[in-house]
Amino acid sequence: MEKNVSDFCSSIRIAVIAYALRAAGGLSVGQNLVSAFSRVAPEHHYFITVPPGDDYEEICSKFPTKTIEQYAGGGNPITRWRYDRFALPKTMNAFRPDIVLCLGNTGLSGIEAPQAILCQDAHLFYPVRYYSKEIPLRKLTKYYQKRRLRNNLRNAQNAAAQSERNALDRSDSAAAESADRRL
Repeated sequence: MEKNVSDFCSSIRIAVIAYALRAAGGLSVGQNLVSAFSRVAPEHHYFITVPPGDDYEEICSKFPTKTIEQYAGGGNPITRWRYDRFALPKTMNAFRPDIVLCLGNTGLSGIEAPQAILCQDAHLFYPVRYYSKEIPLRKLTKYYQKRRLRNNLRNAQNAAAQSERNALDRSDSAAAESADRRL
């Protein structure tokens, strides 16, 4: 009889932060990863944050033990900052996860559980000089996102990158060195 890794461990509490994955590549990555958890390790208890709509409800219905929280804040950056900084950490600590999987380019501050971060946005690894043609609000947003990711990576137990650029492919050593210093 073939054994699964999950056959050797008891049920754990897993939080999956996927509410920011609501468009383009992020949407498909989020849906595919969440769906994979329901097939590969359904015996665990999941707390999943998702954006409204986008078929996440159907995907999450396949989990036998789950808590689903829909983020209703839309794209407003102030609303998202308040949710990330205050509401979500409070909810996570109440859930008491054994691990938090952050799928939206950054981790969470103020949580006690170990966390893993998936970074998909290659722009967060580019040197600042590549932002010169951006409008001031987009530059400010990228500076904030880079700073936040840098701070969250200090507290993360694991991090993954979706692309080679994110993983700092050493074939472009000057850009990679600059990104290393900045991030």
